[in-house]
Amino acid sequence: MLTVSLLERVCTPCTVCCEKLPIAAGIVSPEAKPAGVPCRSMLNGGCEIYSDRPGVCRKFKCAWLSDATWPDSWRPDISGAFCLREKIEGRFEVSAVYELQDGAFKTPEVRAMVANLASICEATVLIDLAGRRQLIHESKSQSERESILAIRQNETNAAHSTRHAA
Repeated sequence: MLTVSLLERVCTPCTVCCEKLPIAAGIVSPEAKPAGVPCRSMLNGGCEIYSDRPGVCRKFKCAWLSDATWPDSWRPDISGAFCLREKIEGRFEVSAVYELQDGAFKTPEVRAMVANLASICEATVLIDLAGRRQLIHESKSQSERESILAIRQNETNAAHSTRHAA
């Protein structure tokens, strides 16, 4: 499994966040874009303004885009699952995984993604197509989670170093 450096990863051709996430008024257009409605800049399966997209779009990173250790098969448009990760109170890593395609949570790829998240996050919430939520909680000590995160960071740094040395 070949992992691409975070510096080389780009959203395209995935446009899941461009449809699934809300965007406040005045960012992309004068009116707000509600969740579940495609952005008005999406044309022909991609972002018409990608190279000049607004800062909020440029800064946003789904879990796949922000983690160079994730395989391409976990990209939202390929896996059928959209994952967001964040730290709460600066120390608790949590994640939310949204099912985009019926049955995606049952596929080996998404099951592996969820297992990965459960191993490093304090909590993971699965949200299916009907909006039902399921909490996945792996009981690990804070030090175990920090060790896992440190190992993953070292793997990511090594992947970046290898890419830049080549």
